[in-house]
Amino acid sequence: GRDITQVKRLLLEQTAMLESDLVGMVRVENQTIGWRNRAFERLFGYEPGELAGKPLRLLYADDETYLRAGDEAAAMLQDAVQHRMELRMRRRTGEEIWIAVSGVRLSSSQTFWMAVDITAMKQTHEQLAHAASHDLLTGLPNRLLLRHRLQQSLTAAEADGAALAVCYMDLDGFKAINDQLGHEAGDLLLVEVARRVSAALRPGDAAFRVGGDEFVLVLAPSPLAEWQRWLDHLLVSIAQPVDLNRGASASVRVTIGVAVSHAGTADVDALLDRADETMLRGKREGKSQVWWS
Repeated sequence: GRDITQVKRLLLEQTAMLESDLVGMVRVENQTIGWRNRAFERLFGYEPGELAGKPLRLLYADDETYLRAGDEAAAMLQDAVQHRMELRMRRRTGEEIWIAVSGVRLSSSQTFWMAVDITAMKQTHEQLAHAASHDLLTGLPNRLLLRHRLQQSLTAAEADGAALAVCYMDLDGFKAINDQLGHEAGDLLLVEVARRVSAALRPGDAAFRVGGDEFVLVLAPSPLAEWQRWLDHLLVSIAQPVDLNRGASASVRVTIGVAVSHAGTADVDALLDRADETMLRGKREGKSQVWWS
């Protein structure tokens, strides 16, 4: 006889790990699902035994992700002991989820994977990233995204030998409304202005809130006359009264300073400064108009 206490204990520990309620585990052979624990089946919304012998593709959101993950895993597992990935996958209901997987190669045809649902973490990360780059009140991209997007637009326009228009926009009379009706009314007004601007944007155009009652518009390449018609229409749209949901309404006008990019002008800051200076000149010389630099 021999003492098998340690062996028994090890088997119990292994069984406890494999039957974990928190971590899904699966053995895959030739892209077919073999042994899997209950946590893995629950992770994807399947009943016990339903996934046996099913193709692994069933769990992926699309062919592109499935093929990319397979190629990446095959390449990495040749050299690495363990491979980790974050994948967009699909539950039985069709709901897409994010899964973090960690796998090892067992043989030339078999791999073993552990899987954890990280959908909530991904959503939180996306929300934080969105909050950092977008204005919380209006939902428009903020100053942080402006320079990046403007640089991209300038580069694309330069490549096509075209020009784009940068418009610095400041509301006229906003401070008086804020002072008389309160900041809540002012916020409602800003939200409605942002909505009207967004609704008017054409393909390739973009709008940003850069602070207070100031907005920046980046207009896609067009003939100058078309830009002017669009901006004139925007002046009229913004000037329409806004219902403040308290039996009162208010309206503001807007002064817009426009700077047009030129060949070889890839300096984002210089273009923004020129549009801002043109808007300030308009504020001094004649509000509620479009001014060109």
